[in-house]
Amino acid sequence: TDLPGKPNNVFINEWFPQQDILAHPKVKLFVTHGGMHSTVELLHHGKPIVGMAVFYDQHLNVQRAVSNGFGVAVNFQNFTSGELRDAILEVLNNPKYAERAKELSARFHDRPMK
Repeated sequence: TDLPGKPNNVFINEWFPQQDILAHPKVKLFVTHGGMHSTVELLHHGKPIVGMAVFYDQHLNVQRAVSNGFGVAVNFQNFTSGELRDAILEVLNNPKYAERAKELSARFHDRPMK
């Protein structure tokens, strides 16, 4: 799991604990395929996304993130490195995405107990 020229702050592994990563306060956005489980987890933790849907429900989930204001979409089939960079910078530099993700997270947690 080595990559030539890999920066010291980049980690490569077969698996990472996604919930722990999303819960970390230094995580500012989540680049995801937009699967349902990942979408629920990112809403739980209040993180905005750059969504790159591949198939099935992912397209709808990423589109919902865009229409609800907590993410941007990148076309997985034909994106350039510049488009991905621009999408990441848009989410990082425009506070509306993080604010909306936190607002939706608060709603997500505000559920009545049975």
